[in-house]
Amino acid sequence: LKIQKYSTLKRFGFIDRDLEMIANFQGFTVQPGHGDQYQGIVNDVFWNRYRKVNWKPKQGEFPYIKKMLMHIFGKNRVDPNQYEEILDWLTVLIKFPTVKLHQILLYSTEQGTSKTAFGKLVKLLVQENYIEVKSSDMEEKYNSHWIDKLVIHIDEGNFAKPKDMANNLKNYGTSDTVNMRTMGTDYATVPFFGKFIITTNESEGLFVQEDDRRIWARNVQVIPEADKDALFEQHVKEEIDFFTHHLLHRKLKYPTSQ
Repeated sequence: LKIQKYSTLKRFGFIDRDLEMIANFQGFTVQPGHGDQYQGIVNDVFWNRYRKVNWKPKQGEFPYIKKMLMHIFGKNRVDPNQYEEILDWLTVLIKFPTVKLHQILLYSTEQGTSKTAFGKLVKLLVQENYIEVKSSDMEEKYNSHWIDKLVIHIDEGNFAKPKDMANNLKNYGTSDTVNMRTMGTDYATVPFFGKFIITTNESEGLFVQEDDRRIWARNVQVIPEADKDALFEQHVKEEIDFFTHHLLHRKLKYPTSQ
């Protein structure tokens, strides 16, 4: 971002000395980092598009968050218990955000399953580095509004070409860089660290091969009537500092290399 010293700025009271103090950058980059790892400026010359997170972790219990994760990732009539695995996924997400992770696909043909609630939990963890998009956004040419995010949540994913989109998502999962395309400008190549969450009520919303290890698919069951709580999202927000502390201090079940 080479800042030009336009004479029009002087109309607002700027003098040459003021303009000389404005930082000059060679360009922008995307470099995720949390806590002490965060860099607003990378290598002194690149402006970082990644946003700083503001955590306030503290020790405590998080029964509502655990209940939600057990509902989505615990044992059900289709899938095995993967509660510790999703804790690993979330731990790596916030402690090692540059590490590649599985793309998560949560699907159900029924309403009232809390699939979207998982996306809201992740948003509380990575804050402005999360974005929710439509499936049509993924099929458009321009991508600058989501390509620099750490988590891209495709809600109600229903793709015109499910097989092609599955291949695209798998490619994103292994790509180190992507072309950022902004309307009216040339594309720019930037580092890519995005993790995708796809939630859909379409049983054929995305084509996934049975032995594909890059897309983590889970069938989500309907929440029992006795477990429904109108204040559930508020409870999750109240527990997020406790949950963040747990993720930052727990031991991974699997090494990040696995």
